[in-house]
Amino acid sequence: MMAEKPVSTVKFPRQTAKTSARMLRGHRMGALKDGWLMIYENEEKPATDDMVDQLCIVKTADHEVLIRFLKKGRRRGTWDLLTVTGEQMLDVVLLWAAKVTMILPYEPTPEEAEQLMGIE
Repeated sequence: MMAEKPVSTVKFPRQTAKTSARMLRGHRMGALKDGWLMIYENEEKPATDDMVDQLCIVKTADHEVLIRFLKKGRRRGTWDLLTVTGEQMLDVVLLWAAKVTMILPYEPTPEEAEQLMGIE
């Protein structure tokens, strides 16, 4: 689960009013490291076919916000949420999805790390 409140403010190249970031927590995404920032356009639109095999930020019907690779689910209107090393989530209903447009290696400051303790 990810924190919903901002922990830090960071400037990005090609930033728009909807540019947002989520900090990756945990070690489920292989070479992507804990603490790295996933940059995306926060428009809260439904997942689309062009997101298949793409790294995305998603919000599930259970209100979990996750970073996962998308595949089409077997049931209509569902998606498979894939990680590199973690448990795969199959046939998940999504409220919205957004492609990750940039990955920013980032090391939290000691103050940010303290705020993030326990959030995964």
